[in-house]
Amino acid sequence: MRKYGHHVLFLISSMFILLATGILPANSLLHQPDINPIPYQPGERLIYKVKISGIPAGRWEMNVLAETDINGETVYHFQSEANTKGLFKLYKFRDSQESYVSKSDFFPVRYEKDLRDRSYRAQIVVDFKHDLGQADQLYNGKRHYLKISAGIQDELSMVYLMRRKQIEPGKRYEFDLLTLKKMFHVFVQVLPRERIKTVLGKRETLVLRSTHGYQIWLTNDEQRIPVRIEAQTRIGKLTGELEAIQ
Repeated sequence: MRKYGHHVLFLISSMFILLATGILPANSLLHQPDINPIPYQPGERLIYKVKISGIPAGRWEMNVLAETDINGETVYHFQSEANTKGLFKLYKFRDSQESYVSKSDFFPVRYEKDLRDRSYRAQIVVDFKHDLGQADQLYNGKRHYLKISAGIQDELSMVYLMRRKQIEPGKRYEFDLLTLKKMFHVFVQVLPRERIKTVLGKRETLVLRSTHGYQIWLTNDEQRIPVRIEAQTRIGKLTGELEAIQ
């Protein structure tokens, strides 16, 4: 049961879901220009309903909170929470995340995660030191020192990174991701634009597919709102649909 809970959590919260060199490749997602204006502002709240093989499985909410300062640096403050419900509520599953990201270069500065999966609990705090190629991680009270690449993203910041960058259909981009105590090199292919029905009405979307087979649909406008998320799992297709926006 616990393995299943972790699998669902990773898909809901990560979606798509190297040692430090200090050099970003040309097709690095971080290297791409930002769209103007930045497509999210403090106060934004996105609410999703999540299904697995058509069965209601949970609810996921993402928030942009007020900007703040960490060690004298102005940072974005993102927050998300995922919970099971319906038949899947039997698993007593909750995942709360917070990400603090530098406004100057969009490098994560601090990441916090509180995971409850039945009797299992994980509390994680990561302080990123990109100039040293290191992340200091506190995992259930035990400290770990991880080697990281410059600009590595966390599970929450990567969603906002994809929203803010200029991307083109037919091109492939890459970035590094830290999740729990593992690091991944992720490639994202931008597929042809697609017009789909959403809670906002019919919208043209940019479709991104990762090397892990996940897809995300972003509205092709100034807001770049993630309106749909899909992933194939060993127990069926996971779908996250935007239910409300504030």
